[in-house]
Amino acid sequence: MVKQSAPSPQISRLSLVVKYSRSPIFIGWDKNGSVAASSNATQEAIDDFQSAKQSGASFPNISSDRIFCFEYSSMGKAIDYPATKEDVITVNARNEAGEVVSLNIGEGTILKAIEWSLDPDHVWNSVAETSSRDDGSGVSSTAQLYTLIFQDNRTQSGAVCALLFKPLRKGDSNENDFIKFTKAVVKQLLIIDESQPSEGRKGYISVAARASKGGYKTGLADIFFDTTDAATVTALSNAKAGGLKLLQVLGIAEVSDELISEVRDPLPSYNVNSLDLKGLSDLISAMKELAPYRNSRS
Repeated sequence: MVKQSAPSPQISRLSLVVKYSRSPIFIGWDKNGSVAASSNATQEAIDDFQSAKQSGASFPNISSDRIFCFEYSSMGKAIDYPATKEDVITVNARNEAGEVVSLNIGEGTILKAIEWSLDPDHVWNSVAETSSRDDGSGVSSTAQLYTLIFQDNRTQSGAVCALLFKPLRKGDSNENDFIKFTKAVVKQLLIIDESQPSEGRKGYISVAARASKGGYKTGLADIFFDTTDAATVTALSNAKAGGLKLLQVLGIAEVSDELISEVRDPLPSYNVNSLDLKGLSDLISAMKELAPYRNSRS
């Protein structure tokens, strides 16, 4: 007796449409609210797809027709690996069976995936609702939906994975949730970078400071000097480091070489929460270029 394969799930609510060998694959939720990727969809989802095609939407190609889908739940604790090894972002999510799992995603992979997701050509514009008039005419509005597509050897042995962000109500955008997720990822990587000795940092803090127009953490000097000016900060830092070095040489106080190095190279300040979508997108791109490792595919 030939064993029949399980029927393909039917997608009723789209989050993204991609292509594999020129055939569309629908990524979204089935009628029970479970995440899935399938070539099968309800008429409502197909109508949404056809509407997007008619509007000139593009459908990105992927490297496999087998996609593991997850629905974002919360951020886990990042894993800080020593030296130049890639740090790991942990994401808690529900899989296609509704089970809560932890996904370990490398920093380079997740930065590249977020950059990919923020590309306007990869944002799904779902037809949300139609305002009808008495004469039968109307205007339909759309809601933007962001989906994270990535491949990482730590997750499903490098298979294509999709992380979905479900809006609270049908017809709503998930932009706010995706931005919160993105900022949470950025903040975790900044905290890790900030905790490293100056020579071991990747440069994330500097690009975040530039993106959010931050100054430098120079203590009381902020009150009297323009600590957004790099030359001023350098002069102040060298003066303070010189004073500490003198204390060290004279034996007046116990001052380590590490402390002198930190004072000479103060950390810039940043405010990720102040960034709009464009600023956040630019910061993600800059951080991606600084990541120690980037998968060839996200």
